[in-house]
Amino acid sequence: MSVPEQGQFRSSFAAFRHRAPGASVDSRARPGNGLRMNKRLAMLEKLTASAQADSFAFYCLGMEYRKEARIDEALGAFGTLRDKDPGYLAMYLMAGQMLREGARLPEAATWLKQGIELAKQKNDSKALGELESELSTVETG
Repeated sequence: MSVPEQGQFRSSFAAFRHRAPGASVDSRARPGNGLRMNKRLAMLEKLTASAQADSFAFYCLGMEYRKEARIDEALGAFGTLRDKDPGYLAMYLMAGQMLREGARLPEAATWLKQGIELAKQKNDSKALGELESELSTVETG
């Protein structure tokens, strides 16, 4: 067996590092099935399956699914978080943005309006401004 040339290694590394956005990544990946393992997603899925999972774990799970373009699963994680902790303000903007990007404008508007009401209740002007700006984008887009 010969040692690969340095150029071959660099080419392989560059191909790995510059994979196409949205390339198939599945937390259920197993050796030999052609899918790459997302260890963070697998860890978050395991964590949120336990009774000890906190709100931040569900938020992170939703964000990780969003990063992998798994919108329905991300929405499921955000929905679980909303049921568990409706006062977790950050999820409303993230869910709204994700749904807007997926051209699901009515759903995006619903999440954003809920977030706006919560931001008003919490007197969080920064979050309120971000949510209102995103809602404006949804309503004009």
